[in-house]
Amino acid sequence: MQICFPQNRKHVDLGDEIQCRNGPIQLIGQNTMKCGKRISVGLAAVVVVALLAACSNPRAAPTGNGDGGLDVIRIGLPAAGYGPYLPVYAAEAEGYFKANGIKAEITVYQGGGAATEALSAGEADLISYNPAGVAVAQARGVDIQMVAAGLPTSAGWYIEVPTDSPAKSVADLAGKQVGIGNAGGTGEFFALWAAQQAGTTWENVSLGYGALNDSLVQGTVAAIVQLPSLSYALPVSGKARVLLDLGKAMDPTIPDGWVVPKSSAEDPHKADVIARTLKAIYAGVGKLQSDRGYALKQIEAQEKITGDQAVQEYENTIMALSTDGVIDPKWIQNALDLAHTAGLDRDVTLPPAKDIFTDAFAPAN
Repeated sequence: MQICFPQNRKHVDLGDEIQCRNGPIQLIGQNTMKCGKRISVGLAAVVVVALLAACSNPRAAPTGNGDGGLDVIRIGLPAAGYGPYLPVYAAEAEGYFKANGIKAEITVYQGGGAATEALSAGEADLISYNPAGVAVAQARGVDIQMVAAGLPTSAGWYIEVPTDSPAKSVADLAGKQVGIGNAGGTGEFFALWAAQQAGTTWENVSLGYGALNDSLVQGTVAAIVQLPSLSYALPVSGKARVLLDLGKAMDPTIPDGWVVPKSSAEDPHKADVIARTLKAIYAGVGKLQSDRGYALKQIEAQEKITGDQAVQEYENTIMALSTDGVIDPKWIQNALDLAHTAGLDRDVTLPPAKDIFTDAFAPAN
């Protein structure tokens, strides 16, 4: 297994120039983050993806002739140490990739936008992303498709407030600042949904998931929208409480699914490599869910957490992972409804649910 951390990537904002072989392209527009007032949520990142796809010269993938005759597949993960990605590491550790004729090269990117950029530029073959992101990417000309569900629900995603906060419901956050991981990410989609459901508005502040907990404790923001396993830390410590459990409040939207270029899904050889890769990943899911002790060791090794926080990660996140990758079309529609809530269809026409995914690869076990 090869794990790469790209050194040549930087955050791209509106107004930045992107160097392509045909010359520079500059992004122009607004980048505000007022909940309830639309914003360009994620569109800048998706435009970057589309532009890079247009000016890149990707090599064919998945590739053959890997070590020992294995087929090489490059897996792009939007973050390190995140529970829904543990099956990938378990598949490597337990030899499931090799048993299926696969050599996995794993690259950790800084967010779903960067992973999608890599996929469209031919630098990755399989990434984790959400249906709303896939829909916007397709609308911008990036030909990608979801092939399997990873985490169908938003299990472990919490809106949290300090223990002594007077807020009793999400509606009490009206006019406040709420910390999110990054603009255009799943956390912002969830924040916008929660505000709409409560009939209120607040200001989303992009801080990065790693900084959210400290920001809440220090009083920088009134609340945070946090992902697992980071979402378990403060409630376990008693420094925060859960204001809204999004996993229970929301219908399934597949916050984490497996995505490939549509051309790869339609190519017989590449599709076979993808299918064998997914089979190995879902074998990893099976190992984690059936062996609690093993799973807790993997959580400690990959996520660097132990004790009650690790147990919650296992019970709430790992046990909620899809065991076969099957996608319910209703989940995709739920995600499109979420995209509408987030205003992602304000400037583009999103594709119908049937175009966002294919059921040709699931069940994957």
